[in-house]
Amino acid sequence: ALLFLLPLAYPQYLRAGLLSCLIIHACLVAFRTLSFVLDSRAFAETRSLAIGEWVIFLLSVVMVFVIKK
Repeated sequence: ALLFLLPLAYPQYLRAGLLSCLIIHACLVAFRTLSFVLDSRAFAETRSLAIGEWVIFLLSVVMVFVIKK
């Protein structure tokens, strides 16, 4: 979490923070999606969490490509 707050104090670390967010949420989305494919019953209990992870992942992808340095 502190890595994501680093750009607030040091703006030059914005891209590194975005890339870290992208990598972390890509892993979360990949494993959560795989668990839904393997066991569809898991989706009912963690649907809102999965949707939130997808939203954060997609926003971080957009931000990484919009903010090029």
